[in-house]
Amino acid sequence: MGEAGAQESRPTALPTATVTITSTPAGAEIEVDDVFLGHTPAELTLTLGDRTVSITKQGYKPWQRKLQVLPRSKQTISAELEQLSV
Repeated sequence: MGEAGAQESRPTALPTATVTITSTPAGAEIEVDDVFLGHTPAELTLTLGDRTVSITKQGYKPWQRKLQVLPRSKQTISAELEQLSV
């Protein structure tokens, strides 16, 4: 009984996959599920499942897509940001 309880109390790592995110122009902010994760270009390790990826840069329209992060995969997102009208 003690062994089973010890095994259950160990934290298990959530499965992840690698996602590469680039943008034109580079240097845009990356948010995944409303959490800031850095600037483009970036290679991120994300937990599996449905994610919302937002890419923003001052002077450009926000870019947002749904992404299903798949197991044992390397996925790439390339965002072409559209400049705001002056």
